[in-house]
Amino acid sequence: MIEKFKSWLLSYPEFQYSSVKEMLDDAIKCYQNGIARASLLLSYNAFLLVIRGKILAYKNTPQKYKQSEWENKVKKLRDDEKFEEELINLLCAGVDKSIFDYGTKKNLHSDFDYWRRRRNDCAHGKNNTITLSNVCAFWTFIMDNYIYYNMEGSLQR
Repeated sequence: MIEKFKSWLLSYPEFQYSSVKEMLDDAIKCYQNGIARASLLLSYNAFLLVIRGKILAYKNTPQKYKQSEWENKVKKLRDDEKFEEELINLLCAGVDKSIFDYGTKKNLHSDFDYWRRRRNDCAHGKNNTITLSNVCAFWTFIMDNYIYYNMEGSLQR
């Protein structure tokens, strides 16, 4: 699984940015050493940074938002102290408020919410067991669904 994931990462330049790459390299090292919680947490955080970058690179206002409302969201996304909460709100928004072109993946927001809860299990020492299989499943989620995290109307995919 590690080689497949590493190979997949190389096909997307945004996963090669220094902070994201360092996090993912550390996540892979943790995985190789059987440290599942840290591996999942680092992978999740790297994924958030990439999605944040995609949103901040988008220069238009999504159709489902007023310009002032969107500008407020972008301001929070630029703030290192507030971006995670705002980004999670955007990622978990239902189809009616989604900024992403999910195509046929209409439930991707609830799928992401599952991984947010697993992240919380890792970060807050919850009783749910996190194993290397959870890490593999998250990496598979990223590989299967990353193409759907494009802003509405963008030319990517």
